[in-house]
Amino acid sequence: MNSSENDATIQSYEQNAQRYASATADTMSDSLKRWLTMATEDLSTDASIFEIGSGTGRDALYLQSLGYRVQCSDATEAFLSQLQQKSLDAKHFNVVTDTFEQTYSLILADAVLLHLTPEQAKHALKKIRQALESNGRFALTLKEGKGDGWTDRKIGLPRYFAYWTEEAIRQALQEAGFTKVDIFVSGPEGKHWLNIVCYASRAILKA
Repeated sequence: MNSSENDATIQSYEQNAQRYASATADTMSDSLKRWLTMATEDLSTDASIFEIGSGTGRDALYLQSLGYRVQCSDATEAFLSQLQQKSLDAKHFNVVTDTFEQTYSLILADAVLLHLTPEQAKHALKKIRQALESNGRFALTLKEGKGDGWTDRKIGLPRYFAYWTEEAIRQALQEAGFTKVDIFVSGPEGKHWLNIVCYASRAILKA
């Protein structure tokens, strides 16, 4: 599978990870807290959690403060270094090219799959579904919109973005095998985020 868009975006992060970290809020927004609350509802603190594209580690540190243990990952070595400096358990993982080594109760991907082409994202969703336990769940965030493109905003180097409508991501998740999909929209008009939690089955995990 052609991963040129993803490769180029990873390289941009590799070169300017510190600039990205400086431009990214350390504190959790209310919408992100709501999203992670949905993702972990009734989930035991002993549950196995894997985060794709942990970046600066903000989400993992927040979950850690709630008693959860998160296996962090990133495809960018510069971010892995930042994660390890924060004493987070982090490993190299590229969702386009790598294979999950086990199954998990919860997989997270905050602003990650938006750097994949729609074809790559649909392939990744199927891999993620297969890497979930029978009653597992997947939580992700995407930018709402149509089409795709490149921008050098925030880090001064080109990053690829694909935008999704609620209808399109629901269909893609259902095609990947998810049977229940919950979505809420956050952010100002014109800059909406889709905050999504979906389930491998209709049964909800209990503590």
